[in-house]
Amino acid sequence: MMNFISVLYLVTAAGASFIPINVSHNVPHYASAAVNPSFLGFAFEETSFVYYGGNKTSPDIASRNLVQVIANKTQARPLIRVGGTSLDHGTFNASQKEAITIPPSEVGSGIPKGIQIGPSFFESFANFPTAQFMLDIPWAEQNLNNSIAFSRAAYRAIGKDRLFAFELGNEPNNYGRFKGGDKREKMESYAKEWAQWTDAIDDAVGVGSSSIWQGVVLSSETGGRTHFPGGTSKDWKIPDLFENGLEQYADRMKSVAMHYYQTQENPNTDIQADLLNHTAVVKGSEFIRKAVKYLRNPKRNIPVYLAEVGNTLGNGTKYIQLEGSLGSALWQIDFSLYAMSIGVTGVNIQCGTKFPFSLWRPNINHTHGEVLPAFYSHIFSAEFMGSSGNTRVTNIDLDSPFLSSYAAYENGSIARVAIINLRQSDGSLSENDAVRVALSVGDDVKTAEVKKLSSPNGAAATAETISFDGTQWVYEDPRTEKKVKKYTKSSLSINGGTVDLEVKSSEAVIVYLE
Repeated sequence: MMNFISVLYLVTAAGASFIPINVSHNVPHYASAAVNPSFLGFAFEETSFVYYGGNKTSPDIASRNLVQVIANKTQARPLIRVGGTSLDHGTFNASQKEAITIPPSEVGSGIPKGIQIGPSFFESFANFPTAQFMLDIPWAEQNLNNSIAFSRAAYRAIGKDRLFAFELGNEPNNYGRFKGGDKREKMESYAKEWAQWTDAIDDAVGVGSSSIWQGVVLSSETGGRTHFPGGTSKDWKIPDLFENGLEQYADRMKSVAMHYYQTQENPNTDIQADLLNHTAVVKGSEFIRKAVKYLRNPKRNIPVYLAEVGNTLGNGTKYIQLEGSLGSALWQIDFSLYAMSIGVTGVNIQCGTKFPFSLWRPNINHTHGEVLPAFYSHIFSAEFMGSSGNTRVTNIDLDSPFLSSYAAYENGSIARVAIINLRQSDGSLSENDAVRVALSVGDDVKTAEVKKLSSPNGAAATAETISFDGTQWVYEDPRTEKKVKKYTKSSLSINGGTVDLEVKSSEAVIVYLE
């Protein structure tokens, strides 16, 4: 693959050839089902959520507005997941005045242990009045009475109409009691305990016949021998779980959750090989594709949400160029659009005050909040989705690790094409290093316009220089879009049913067709 793309760059630099991208005018049979309008979700680590949400007297209005910017583009209700390892191992304290207390030894950790949660924690949920929520229920410590008390408090505070789902635990396949030994026996034990706990919480909360559970919450299993997400055959997979005890409880699941991290931070991690690589996205997502296909069976028909997604496990703030740059934002676009194409129902991007791959960082401890590169990925993906509510998506296979493309269809006809040049750029490359594309759209398309996500500083760029369609968003007031100087919109010529355009290294574009 490396040789293939290198040859293309040599040829196109000489101006002799274009890379052909052919799209069908009518939606093909293999396109995804209509993409869920709330596909582009948000996920907050629980100890960080109190900063993103604020409280009754001091809500974080900027975070509320940033969520709404995305929701307005897709005309959808925002879907927010709150949870993770800290909450799963946490304890609810009904008499505690503080929203969260963290043991002194854990202060400063991105995923602190031993937290205590008070009732005022739920004030943060009110800062997002139009949203629905997925919420973790602590399970790891096996304190059922405490988890029931937490569930009751959450259900009362959030409200039935705004609670999308409870999740029992977080990544239970990593619990010590479910690891080792005979895998089938462990999965059967998991299914039995899951059923007992969800029964008890349902009865205590009084949900009646409503299905409020998002099942499984499977970890990404990134790294290890394979280096990719999904682990090995020894790790739990969705089909195996259902065939070893969970199937009988499928009727109480409104959805199934899985987590996804593309790579794991280590001395050999490389942004080009590990993130800016469409082949890695496709290979890493294979366990998700299989789960979606399995659960789409009419007997089950259970949606799959990727309820916690990030580019890199490890949360190392010293690797900003890997985790919090234009390059990682381009990975997020490629992954999000690929997830649409294989039938995933929603993707919730993980956010936390210590995570460089967050969508934005809130005000905290006198440190000013800021929009981060990943937010521009959500902007791009929202524009690609559109607001029709009936968008269907296909992955256009270009047989390249460094160039990917997707088609969006509305009302049965082609509406938009996304092209992502994943080739790493340092911002100093000449325009001749752009990929030249011949986009075949057919004779029925009469107009073509392009919007670009880019930065003059290349793949390592931070949010200060990133823009989409000449627009930037600022934390202070994200409702006010900031126009970049010297940016001009571009209409494209259509000649013989073909649109010719250039896509620079470390740049993504959307071509709008009518």
